[in-house]
Amino acid sequence: MAYIERKCDCCQKKYMADERNLKRGWGLTCSKSCAASKREQSKSTYDPKRVAFNNYRRENWNSNTLDKGFGDKSFADGVEGEKFKGIMKDLGTGEIREKGRRHVPGEV
Repeated sequence: MAYIERKCDCCQKKYMADERNLKRGWGLTCSKSCAASKREQSKSTYDPKRVAFNNYRRENWNSNTLDKGFGDKSFADGVEGEKFKGIMKDLGTGEIREKGRRHVPGEV
């Protein structure tokens, strides 16, 4: 088995790849997580802003700020609330009305 040193297509980290797998079109990334990231980014519906928003929600899912609800004044006035509102503004999804529900402009 012949291995060659190459850079990962996703994270640019150096790793040893099997030449046989490279000929098959496999082994282009250093790990399964990099392969999944590369697959996700190649989709036509990939939106980096949506990914950033989902990652932020996942990281802060159990924090006190999210437990209070998106529309809570204490959440909106805090630093995390400002960051969240900035992400929502970038996405163009409107303002958050209540936890987990988007406000659609024109909706009562």
